[in-house]
Amino acid sequence: MAKKNETETVTTAVPRVRVKNLSPVSRDYPLTGGESLYLRPAGRGNKGIVIDAAKVSAAMKAAEQAGAISIEDEGGAE
Repeated sequence: MAKKNETETVTTAVPRVRVKNLSPVSRDYPLTGGESLYLRPAGRGNKGIVIDAAKVSAAMKAAEQAGAISIEDEGGAE
């Protein structure tokens, strides 16, 4: 019996982060690549939004330093 060709699928995990709004008002932030991220106001069970770490823009990093949002590592990288 002939051996079947087997292909191995290799998936590379993408590093992900959770972005949470710490402000009581909603906010929009630009992402790298031209997209934008809408963040609901803090509180009321808002768990934040998980995005690829590579999409975090300089504006989001500045907002984190100012205390307006939090950016937490969600893992995903191998």
